[in-house]
Amino acid sequence: MRVSTLLTCIGGDALYVYDGLKFQNDRQNIIQVLQVLEDFCIGQTNEIYVIRSTKGSKNSMKQLTTTLLPYVLL
Repeated sequence: MRVSTLLTCIGGDALYVYDGLKFQNDRQNIIQVLQVLEDFCIGQTNEIYVIRSTKGSKNSMKQLTTTLLPYVLL
């Protein structure tokens, strides 16, 4: 009952997403449904690296690009 009320309130697009999600056990367990929807909506987080400026030195910029290039190409 609670899952159907939730799906009614959040609309047809959410129902389309709900139908495509994979659940481990029970699709009618509100706790599990909320967790799966949260995982779908928030997804993965990425780490952000802070790069300090070195006043445009060519050597430091070259070193920076060669260091970061493998991570950008992932």
